[in-house]
Amino acid sequence: MPQAAADSMAVQTTYTEAELKALAHALLSNLAGILGWTVAGGSYDVIVLDALRAYPETDIGNISGAPETTLLLACLEYALWVRVVQVTTWTMDVAAEAPLSTINRQARENLKLARERMEDARYLLATGASTDGGAVNFYQVTREDPYENLLGAETSDEFSVS
Repeated sequence: MPQAAADSMAVQTTYTEAELKALAHALLSNLAGILGWTVAGGSYDVIVLDALRAYPETDIGNISGAPETTLLLACLEYALWVRVVQVTTWTMDVAAEAPLSTINRQARENLKLARERMEDARYLLATGASTDGGAVNFYQVTREDPYENLLGAETSDEFSVS
């Protein structure tokens, strides 16, 4: 089994509201500029609050640990794409460089993926599964065929039609 390098990156297990706002801005990349969103302008304030509500938690200081922050980040991504869909719906495209209707369609697709990630993270947290290097157990499942010796007939893996 390969050994991790001494300078390997550790998973961040706590976040501040400021870090979440910066992360949301980074997730949008160039789209943030098209929408005119900035961290300093408060564009991500409601998104972070919506992520905390979706978690659900009212105090970000109460969220720590790899599974917990995995869910928090999934909730942030979901809240982010909900907001992008909201602001790009019913907006008229007039010779725009990046038509908002196209952005809206793409945001809706990202929203579906974000929802799946949020539901997966919520399941992992609820079941106590580990996202930080926990063991994976494999079980062998055997099944008996109730029709194997039905009426004393011999069974075969072959099937023929006359």
